[in-house]
Amino acid sequence: MQIIKMNPDMVSCSCGNMMMMEPGQVIQGQKDDKGNPISREAAQHMAQYRIRCNACGKNFCIKCKAEPYHTGKTCDQ
Repeated sequence: MQIIKMNPDMVSCSCGNMMMMEPGQVIQGQKDDKGNPISREAAQHMAQYRIRCNACGKNFCIKCKAEPYHTGKTCDQ
């Protein structure tokens, strides 16, 4: 278990589930929760840092731990 926690590709959900993080593809034309188009920077961030827990279904940011994921914004925004 300790080896899994030291792997930088492993992510832990607040429910305790461990998952392998694999960045997704940048999808243009996505919209935020209010229906506004998201910027290319926000789409790149989403592809890299958003994950959905396969145990509990939470959608969160692996960089800043925001739950739910901050669609349309980077962590700094």
